[in-house]
Amino acid sequence: MLGLVSTREEYGLRLIIQLAKTYYDHQPVSLAEIGQKENLSVKYLEQIIMPFRQAHWLKSQRGRTGGYVMVKNPKKVSLKDVVKLLAAGNDFLVPCLDRHRGCPNGLERLCLSRKAWGKIQKNLEDSLVKINLAELIKQPNFRIP
Repeated sequence: MLGLVSTREEYGLRLIIQLAKTYYDHQPVSLAEIGQKENLSVKYLEQIIMPFRQAHWLKSQRGRTGGYVMVKNPKKVSLKDVVKLLAAGNDFLVPCLDRHRGCPNGLERLCLSRKAWGKIQKNLEDSLVKINLAELIKQPNFRIP
């Protein structure tokens, strides 16, 4: 299978799934705890948590028992929301699907592969929007159909 998901998106999803659990128990979790559970570096987690903080999905608590708590309801956060936030505007499978960049060869209307990628992009987005974080944390054996 193609490597369509960036490391940032993969690790960011793992991070936000751990944080989504805090929405229900209101117990802050530190990046060190998440790093240990997910086998991820705290330094990298510090970088990928920024978009979630900037979008006001999280609240931070300082101190010895501090950490982060998710304040956005996980039922209202789809995987598409997570990927878009982490992709930082680069959320197209191929650059030619971005209307602002367009086809580097100027063949938007004639290019058959662009049409195929567009269809794949639409199907992927339709699938991602159907899965929310609450589903993932409530069902430990969740499987994507």
